[in-house]
Amino acid sequence: MRELNQVLEDFNIAIKNGQMVGDELQIRYFYYQLLSFMDIRFSINDPEVIGLIKLLQPEFARTLSKAAQKRLACWNYVTRHRLTIANHQNDRLTQHIERRFKSDQLYLFLNQVVQPYFQRLTPSVSKYEGAMLYSFMVSFYILGEENFSSYDLTRRKKIGTAMLDTFTREMILNDYGYQRLSIEDERGLTYHLAQIHAQALYFRGNLTIFDQERLTYYYQAQLTTAPSDLLARLMTQTFTREPELAANTSAKAFIWQNYANLIIATEFSLHHTVFVGIELSNLTSLSDSLYHFLVAQLSGIAQVTIEKYRQHQYYDLVLTTVEKPIAVEKNRYYLSEFISDYDIKKIKIRLSAIKREKQGNK
Repeated sequence: MRELNQVLEDFNIAIKNGQMVGDELQIRYFYYQLLSFMDIRFSINDPEVIGLIKLLQPEFARTLSKAAQKRLACWNYVTRHRLTIANHQNDRLTQHIERRFKSDQLYLFLNQVVQPYFQRLTPSVSKYEGAMLYSFMVSFYILGEENFSSYDLTRRKKIGTAMLDTFTREMILNDYGYQRLSIEDERGLTYHLAQIHAQALYFRGNLTIFDQERLTYYYQAQLTTAPSDLLARLMTQTFTREPELAANTSAKAFIWQNYANLIIATEFSLHHTVFVGIELSNLTSLSDSLYHFLVAQLSGIAQVTIEKYRQHQYYDLVLTTVEKPIAVEKNRYYLSEFISDYDIKKIKIRLSAIKREKQGNK
């Protein structure tokens, strides 16, 4: 029992007289982590899960992914079983967490609909059920990037983790250059940062399936001087803004590993992926067919991202039909004909050369 309580200490909970004691949110989080660690297959076809998702889905434009639904099913399983236990200890939730999001529109929605939903199972439902579900949904990749992007537009920037999310994202974008990340990469970066910060601030402790020392060694080996410097600055600024995270050893390790993972992924994307813009502004009705022809011919090439040209966006190569100027721009390929195998062959050679150059400059 002593050894078990040593593990639980990181979660700020314990077993006493055969009962789990501590803040209810932390107890549910521990059970969620444990069941996830055990890889128990929770069915998204469970009527209770279907009912909960049906209740939540109207709030979001996009359907929750199956992976998100399975995580939600696991949390719902824990919640339903914990509803039968009268644990009214919510000190951390009331004193440190709820103030961060009590005016958030998503929280207000969940707080309104969740309590009546669970009252079908038991009449004594805690008034904090909405807050606990909110904490989970914004921390464990439930919303998905598109839903989160829409939600991010409505949440006030002075609540929750929004200020920290924005500040760290701007630090990263400023370090790499605002035009270098694609819109999709920038949106993904924002989403990941929000999940990292919410989990670190709303929950304590973490069960892992990987050897943490080996994982840290891997990240350190992947980070060169400039990315390491960025990581150090992110850590310093995050702990300056959120001192309670600096005082928690497991939170510091969690944030370091997740920041390192994001930076390595960004480095890989920028140094290994070739970004191509297709600029056909001088064409009218023919532009769509040529665009789709080029995409069809080139999209199968590994580590190449293609999109319609956007002004001020960074591209390694721009394919264009505008008249070839006297002073040819280095990162432009001027198409010689409307649809040409010759052009496709030349473009592929250029792409291979750019990939070799980028990988050599890593």
